[in-house]
Amino acid sequence: MPGDGPRTLSRGIDGYANQGLTCDGRASYAKRHCLEFLAVERWLDPAMCVSQFLYLTVLRDPIRRIESLCRFEDVAPEAAMSWLSTTVLPPYKVSVGTAVVDNFYVRSLGGNEVYHRAAGGITRRDLDRARERLDAFEVVLILEKLDEQAFMLALALGWRLPESSLTRHSFGKGNSDRRFTARQLAELTDGNQLDVELYRYAVRRAEQLAVGWRLRGASLANVQTQRHAPRRAPNCQMTYRKWVQDQDVAKRRDVEEERKHIQQLRGGDWSRGRAGQEGKK
Repeated sequence: MPGDGPRTLSRGIDGYANQGLTCDGRASYAKRHCLEFLAVERWLDPAMCVSQFLYLTVLRDPIRRIESLCRFEDVAPEAAMSWLSTTVLPPYKVSVGTAVVDNFYVRSLGGNEVYHRAAGGITRRDLDRARERLDAFEVVLILEKLDEQAFMLALALGWRLPESSLTRHSFGKGNSDRRFTARQLAELTDGNQLDVELYRYAVRRAEQLAVGWRLRGASLANVQTQRHAPRRAPNCQMTYRKWVQDQDVAKRRDVEEERKHIQQLRGGDWSRGRAGQEGKK
């Protein structure tokens, strides 16, 4: 949904990052466009729509996540390290800047205000709140254990499980030359202790949820024969295809706008090791 993605914040359905969108409004939009799955790639909204939607998320080791992000976004380790102490919060993209290297999970679960805190501004109270909000998710997956936990998606959503070799497709590994030193990794670990704690909690939570889903009594064979994803009616198929086409056109515009924003960054280029100044506080 526009406004929920990392590049669509400024063109939300109801304001920047859909800040004015209610749960009923979100459900109505999904129904109108025949959408059966919505992905939010930014901070969590203040109100969780648990009566209209099933919530699921995937977490991985927080330090490995930072390493992977910097390779994919082609961020120099020196720039990433500077974001730990210098607040940089670009308003047009959530995949670079302070938030992605400073307790990203706690920030994301905490919502807009917590996500945009200054460097070093995340507290144990925020961690407690993040745990509470994670407890509202009906499916929590750990990337490192995806093969053994993916069955929860089948049970919860009626999805067919692909072969394990197909569960880790991505957009590519990015620039493999972006490597942190042992000292930098130690500093990242020290600066992300709240995320480390939350990740350990998520690992335990995922294991508990997996037990619960198994106890519901549905075997994978039954899921695959009884709970296929529902087929869309012909008129709904056309509505969905038109929505996809419109989003593809908008995505190309978003990518071009992002290039312009990056070119306009004052004070440096993160791919060369200097943190950009746009959004700096």
